[in-house]
Formats: sequence, C-alpha cells, structure tokens
Amino acid sequence: MISQKSKALIGVIVAGWLVVLMGLIAFNATRAEAAVTGDLESSMEKVDDMELHGTSLAPLDVWGENINAVMPICPGVTEENIAQLGVDPALFTYENGAIPEHTNYMLVLPMEGQPIAEKHFRENIDLCGQLQSAQPINPAALMTFIKDPNNTWFMVG
Repeated sequence: MISQKSKALIGVIVAGWLVVLMGLIAFNATRAEAAVTGDLESSMEKVDDMELHGTSLAPLDVWGENINAVMPICPGVTEENIAQLGVDPALFTYENGAIPEHTNYMLVLPMEGQPIAEKHFRENIDLCGQLQSAQPINPAALMTFIKDPNNTWFMVG
C-alpha cells in the first residue's frame, strides 16, 4: 500500500508535469512564425528583428502554397520583355520604357489569379545585384539573402 505522503508526492509530480506540458503547448501555439507573411519585405524585417545577417527562404514560406514560381525582375527589363513573359506590363513602373536602376521587383506567379509584382528599392532588397540572369524560382527552392554593412539585403542564390 502507498502511504498518504507518497500519494501526495506522486500527485504533485503529475500536476507539475501537466503544467509544464500545457506551458509548452501554449508557447508553441503563440510563437510567431518566422517567414509566413505574404510578402518578401515583411519576411526580411522579421529576419532583421532576429539580428541575423543571412538567411534562406523558400517562396512557399513567404507567399504560401498556392504559387507556381517567383521571378526577380531587374533594372533594364523593358515593357516589351514583360509582355513577352505573358504578364501585364502595367504591374510595373518604368523610366524611359525600362525598370529603373534603383528598383527591382519580385514577380509572384500564383496557381490561380493574376501575377503580383512586389516592388523593392535596391537600397533595401537587391534581387539582382548578384544574379547573372533572372530565372523563375521553384516555390520549394531556397532563396539565400546576405545583408551587407549598408543594411542592404542581397539575394545571392
């Protein structure tokens, strides 16, 4: 037979474990997700908040599961180039018929609906500085970003 003191001790231990488990469940349910935001700028701000100087993000984590691909659109790309992609050139801003030098875009190609063009100033997020050519990026692939001393995020892969 178990004594009253032993029963009380076992009860306290079981109750303690239950409190710890409930705390872990509550913590996991309330913590912020790192990159599920819906746009690249918000995702990079969260990385900044973590005081990181490099990260890799999958397009699926940034824009959700309903995308076919994303594609950087770099300075110098013309309205004609955009039209050849089958995308409405009106989604972009041009100077002298081309994307200006200080601007780049991330073109998000959803499974359904119209493409989305996220405009980024290259002093904040440079999608094109390290790239040899802009190609569509598989939604499950990792996009790697490095932050330089001037606080510019460069996509390097």
